[in-house]
Order: sequence, then structure tokens, then C-alpha cells
Amino acid sequence: MKKIRSLIIIYLLVLSGCTKNIIINEDPYLSDNKGKLPEGRYEINTHPYYGVGLIFDLSDEPEFKDVDVYIVHSEMELALLMAIHIEQLAYDFYYVEDRELDYEKIWPYLTALLVNEVEIEDGSYDVPETNPTATYYSYNFTYNLEKTHKVENAIDEWTYEYKSSYFSDHDKAEYSLMNMLEAVVYDDAALNDEARTDDGFTAIGVFQDGQAVCNGYSQAYMGLLKDMDIPAILISSDVDDHAWNMIYIDGEWSYVDSTWEDDTYETSDNWYYFLLDQEELEYDHRFDSGNGDTLNAKDYLEFAHYVFPKTSDAQ
Repeated sequence: MKKIRSLIIIYLLVLSGCTKNIIINEDPYLSDNKGKLPEGRYEINTHPYYGVGLIFDLSDEPEFKDVDVYIVHSEMELALLMAIHIEQLAYDFYYVEDRELDYEKIWPYLTALLVNEVEIEDGSYDVPETNPTATYYSYNFTYNLEKTHKVENAIDEWTYEYKSSYFSDHDKAEYSLMNMLEAVVYDDAALNDEARTDDGFTAIGVFQDGQAVCNGYSQAYMGLLKDMDIPAILISSDVDDHAWNMIYIDGEWSYVDSTWEDDTYETSDNWYYFLLDQEELEYDHRFDSGNGDTLNAKDYLEFAHYVFPKTSDAQ
């Protein structure tokens, strides 16, 4: 049985899971990688932003000789692999489970990374078809390429002047936020869309229409930071029905709420929701408990460390 999942709106949250996390130097032939490479087939991650230095296992079962099938060890790993394939506009992705996965946990991890809209269809296949000896799973991705290109082109235009080494990551994060807040207003009308399919709930609302709600603000800001190679994820809170970002600046993970900052930006010379620590953020923001299908602050930090290994020592 196949299901269609639309990831245009991001309000599902889940608990984190354990993952196999092998990190190597980007050049697999250097001596400091000895003893780190697995036996059998594997893929060295070449994505320049997500999971730099990670390797992923590939099945060497003869049943899968005609297709690359990943061996997935955790919910976080599956979400990261899917995000990488979606970033590359891949149309399909195949894997087998190393252990039984909790599929309610995949989607919040994945949506914490996605800037653009995508529809996902899943399925499972037995091989060979007669007297099957193995099962593998698939995801097929469908994109709105017109919107995706508009978002990516706008991001390139907005970040172009800040990509010089003259700017620190702090400067890039601050100036790009200023530009975004000057260009976007809160989309009150989108709140009447109970299905949450309005463009205001996504980055396209910011870059095409100049109006969005919290999820659109947060997706757009994450897209700007990503384009400038600044680690960032999107955080959603069911209990507050709100979204904001966690970003890595000056060796620390901090929080930015671009939506609420927009309320004070034009009337104040001070930042109120830019680079807050957790204690400061929790003065008027609430993380979910981490029970059931939600993530708490610790879960998000664990996922951020996995997706961006260079930040693994940061709090």
C-alpha cells in the first residue's frame, strides 16, 4: 500500500532515536581514516552542507544488484538521507532497515531541514517477486519545480553580497535577517487556511509574495543561512503552534525567532529574538515535551549535532 505525504506544512514533531554515526575526513584515502571505513559497500557523503564527513552503508545483497539500496540504522539517518536526496532533486530513494524504525519519527526530523515543498510517496517491494528473500522500501519525490526555482533564485540574490569572506557568520546571519524583515510582513489571512496549504506557510510566501506566517519565515531564514553555509534547522512547537530556528554561530547553537522579531524590528534599535540561548528563549517560548510524536529541546540539539557533525561539541 502506498501513501502520499505532503510536506508543505511542518507541524509534526517526534522523539529522536539512536543512530550509527561514523565520521571520516572528506578525503577517504587519508591515513587518519584508517579503521573507520566499514566493510562491504558504502557511500561517502558528498553533500557540502548536510552530514559532512558521514558515510552511509549500502546493501551488498545480490537481490539489490540493479539498484543502490541504503542500510538505514535510525530515524535520524533516514531523515538525513531523504533530505540529501531531496536537495539533489532526486526522484527516488531505496533502503532496507537495520532495525525496525518508528515512522512517526521520520517526518519531524525531515521537515526540520526542508526549505522547499515536496510530496512523498512511499512503498515496499519484495525481491525477487517469486519466493522473495528480501524486502526493500522506497520513497518517490514530486517537486513543484517552478516554486523551488523561485525560492532558490531569490535566496541566491539575497545572499550574494554576503558571501564574501569579509563578513563573519554573525554578520551574515544578522544582515540577512534584516533584509528579510524589511521585505516581508505577517500574513494574517493565511491563518484562516485550516489546511495550511497557503503559500504563506512556506518559504515561497516570503520570497514571492512578501508575506508569510511563522513557518514561512523560519523556512526562508533557514534557506538563507544554508546558502551561506551556516548550520540551521527549523523548530516547531505544537504546544505554542509556532516555529523558529536554531542556528550555529560563534561555536554555539542559538535561537532566532524571525517572526516575533518582525513585530519589534521597525520600532526598536535592539534585537529581542536574535541569537538567544535556551533560557532566554523559554521566557516566552515553549518546547514540546518530547513525549509521543513531539521533540523537545534536547532532541533537536541531538539531531543538529548529527546533521552537522562539526558542531557536535557545541551546546
